[in-house]
Amino acid sequence: MYAKRRTINPFLEPESGAALLLYAIFLSLLGLFAMGYFVSTRSLQTNVPLYAETNKARAAASAGVEALARYYAQLACVDSACSAQQWSPQMTTLASGSGTLPVGVQAAAITASTVSNTLAQNTTGTGFQGQVLVHSLGQFGPAYANNESVLEAQFQSLNINGNPNFVIGKNSTGNGQVQTSQPKIIVATNPANNNSIHFNGSSVEFVSLEQFPKIRPENFQNAATMQLLMVNNQPTVVIPNNDLPLYSGLLGDLLQTTGALLPGSGSFSCTLTAQGSPCALALSNAGVGYSDGSWQISNASIPGFYYAQGNAIVSATQNGYGITVAATGTITTSGHGNGNNPATLTPFDATSLGYCATYGDLSPCEPSPNGGYQSIPQLEGLSLVSSGDVTVGGDNVFISGNVATNGNLTLNGGGNKSFGGILVAKNGVQLNGSITLTTPQQANQQATLGNIVFHVVSTRWLPN
Repeated sequence: MYAKRRTINPFLEPESGAALLLYAIFLSLLGLFAMGYFVSTRSLQTNVPLYAETNKARAAASAGVEALARYYAQLACVDSACSAQQWSPQMTTLASGSGTLPVGVQAAAITASTVSNTLAQNTTGTGFQGQVLVHSLGQFGPAYANNESVLEAQFQSLNINGNPNFVIGKNSTGNGQVQTSQPKIIVATNPANNNSIHFNGSSVEFVSLEQFPKIRPENFQNAATMQLLMVNNQPTVVIPNNDLPLYSGLLGDLLQTTGALLPGSGSFSCTLTAQGSPCALALSNAGVGYSDGSWQISNASIPGFYYAQGNAIVSATQNGYGITVAATGTITTSGHGNGNNPATLTPFDATSLGYCATYGDLSPCEPSPNGGYQSIPQLEGLSLVSSGDVTVGGDNVFISGNVATNGNLTLNGGGNKSFGGILVAKNGVQLNGSITLTTPQQANQQATLGNIVFHVVSTRWLPN
């Protein structure tokens, strides 16, 4: 009997199962990958619109902060005591098309409030002490964004393209004889009105302004080392406590008298109409007084950044001290120089004078990054700022800082007048005689005319 022969098929040979296990793992991983891709796709479909809505809500909140910055800058009381209602405005609603929100945002509720109750007291003409903490809530659809920003009040620099010698308002006129070290003078107008402006002796280039600079001398009060005020219809000189070191030589003995100090503040106050007042006599000897409805200011004896309520008459002398005058009324100047020694008006604490470096924390000064104090850049190139007309008289007079008026600028006198700054006249310039112009310097371009703007100095997003 024969044994049946058996044929072995290698493909049917039993295995240990390792390959099957690996195959099962591969299929499982593939399934997990497919599920993860599906989940992530669904998540993206859900989150992308949410991200877009959140970004629009943030844009709305940022627009609220910007709206509050513009609101504060327009307040007439920005440099004095504003009411609590003015510093904490009610809810502001901005909608698409308002100019501050991006296209596509249909509506955004913006709630803004201030928590700095001391702003009205601390905001000064220098602009660097006043801050507002603002919370702005932006909303778009289901998304909310809560922004917290700090706004700081700062002086706005002039900064006009072309570095002009004249800045003249709409429908204004200008004429007269002009000599210049430049091949041409530049007149910035709003808009350019070439037909009524004629300056003989120089070629003229006209540049159109989008907006005439705002001239606000009232915002210089707390930047002044000497405030010339009308208190109960009485002319009163006030010197803040931190500015007293500048006048210690003039007022040293008077500071020991109770009548010259404001109780509790340490500031100096003197009513000029007081009969035989020692402080009025000392100020008069220094060239500061009040007569015939106008403040009298001279640079012969003392320096100063002056803020005057009402009209001011300013006397320029040869080799005088640095002064700046901001007046809510008119300003009239006089002065007589001779030869190469003109009567000069140099801005208070022009860099070369160094009053801030010498006397420290004066009102028109700020801490220096290198230690000590320096002049605030926006105040260095400023000579005269007025709400009313400005009339420059005398002969052989040189004014190195900017001259700005919301009215007319009139230059009188047969003698020569020279200007190193920018002449800003909203209603035009009238020249009776000749003037000499030089190229305005950086200090003139960065100088402010009193307008205050609010900048965001810090910002963060809070959880909803």
